Amino acid sequence: MFWSPDLDPRIIPVSARPASVDDPDAFDILDQWGPVAILQRKGMAEQILLTRSGQSVRLALVAGTFLNGPVRLAMEFSEWPLLNKRLETARRLAAFREPSFVQRVTSSPAGRDRRLLVLRTLDAMATEYSYRAVATALFGPEYVAREWNGRSDFLKSRTRRLVAHAEHLVDGGYRAAMALGS
Repeated sequence: MFWSPDLDPRIIPVSARPASVDDPDAFDILDQWGPVAILQRKGMAEQILLTRSGQSVRLALVAGTFLNGPVRLAMEFSEWPLLNKRLETARRLAAFREPSFVQRVTSSPAGRDRRLLVLRTLDAMATEYSYRAVATALFGPEYVAREWNGRSDFLKSRTRRLVAHAEHLVDGGYRAAMALGS
């Protein structure tokens, strides 16, 4: 899927000019970035998605190429209303190169765990139809057998909240989560 920097302020338009492999400011998609998705379509500029430790950066090329080795990037920040989001993305890109990146940029373990649990809920909902079946897929049959009809409705309530959150994401709530940078 191609992205438009005009529609998503977190995408940075960049120009790329060739750089030496010895240049300390050189950017090379094959160097230490982790997974890289390269989008290229005839008649359209290259775009890349860099992913590291659960964070991502999207760059849309306006001149040059990412594919011929190291380049120096020139970022374009021409639209004032989009500036803060683009600067946030630029900071994340700069942080990708730092050894302390994983500890400094990633979200709290609790928030990350909850988001992963919501994604697992979506997977469970694709094959399971009842709250109990979803809970079993998420938490295991032994735990659900012990807690489902226990003294508290905690597990039922937690499962209902996870399903509601997952349904909200499917119904378009993912857009708000993306706009907040979650």
